[in-house]
Amino acid sequence: MTRHRSYNADVVETRQRFLFIWALFHLTFRCFNRGTIAPIGVDFAVSTFVCPSAHSSKQRNSNAPHAIQKSCVLFTWLEIMKRSHCWSSTSIARSIVIFVFASTSVLFAVPAGAILSLNTVTFFENASGIDSVSSYQVASVATNLRTLASFNPAFSNVGEVFVDWTTAANGSGTHFADAATYSFASDVSLYAQWRLLPVFNTVTFFENRTLSDSVSAYQALSAPSQLTLFSSLTPAFSRAGYSFADWTTAANGSGTHFADGAAFDFASGMSLFAQWIATPNYTTNFAPNGGIGSIALQSGFEGSVFALPTSSGLSYEGHSFTGWNTAANGTGTNAIPGTTYVLTGNQTLYAQWIPNVFTVTL
Repeated sequence: MTRHRSYNADVVETRQRFLFIWALFHLTFRCFNRGTIAPIGVDFAVSTFVCPSAHSSKQRNSNAPHAIQKSCVLFTWLEIMKRSHCWSSTSIARSIVIFVFASTSVLFAVPAGAILSLNTVTFFENASGIDSVSSYQVASVATNLRTLASFNPAFSNVGEVFVDWTTAANGSGTHFADAATYSFASDVSLYAQWRLLPVFNTVTFFENRTLSDSVSAYQALSAPSQLTLFSSLTPAFSRAGYSFADWTTAANGSGTHFADGAAFDFASGMSLFAQWIATPNYTTNFAPNGGIGSIALQSGFEGSVFALPTSSGLSYEGHSFTGWNTAANGTGTNAIPGTTYVLTGNQTLYAQWIPNVFTVTL
């Protein structure tokens, strides 16, 4: 895991102290070669006797600017160089440039509290107990967390889908949604949380009119449910002269039977074959019932429908036709001409007549 250290005043001052000594060594190098003065001795004398407060722990731990202490060291060094006959415009100019780049806060007062603190969010794939795949994000202010889709390498867990992040690998702790806002006030480790993808299983329905019939439909679900009703299948199943009976797991009718719309757990896939039963062929006859003439009979499989005929082709002198009835004397069920009639069995319908009434004036 990559760590990004939060820089504080102590770290900055320690770095500047090192660079200051390095710059001081460069500045006095010419004098050292001439045997005038040793740079280590200069640094020791300035730090210990002239400006001891520049490195006191009290000052290091305060939030006050460091310019006073550092300036003391700077001007003391200039005085030493002057007295050591190393005072030249070229040497001083070159050294001052190096000194400014090495330790800027010697010339400018920078409060310790002004240093930004960078903190790191480390993301763990967490696909297993030994999964080491990770990524990170560094910021110093409140920022939206990276989206899962932006990670490289990409995070994934076979057969599972990402849910959110938590501060504990086992899913406890604080939860963070994908791309949620985080303060970045401190480092934190976030672990991807996953859940199993739903497993869909398919029931395939076969029309099964003949051995070569390929018409089929299907239903795919991941939880217990009712099987699709036979009348709701797309495409619709049919077999001339037959009516649907039920489903079985074998085309020849053996195997497990399932009624239309039966419950199924969808824990696995399954093939179901429609089972058919022959539909009886029914006939409806039309009796003139006292009249003369005839009307063609209607026949068909059970459930077939047709429109009831009128009296066309029948006649009864002195009478008018009023409709049909399942009983010759009219005490049965009436059937009105032109309406739909359903074949449910063999049936004879009787024409119903009423005498014509004539008025004779004498």
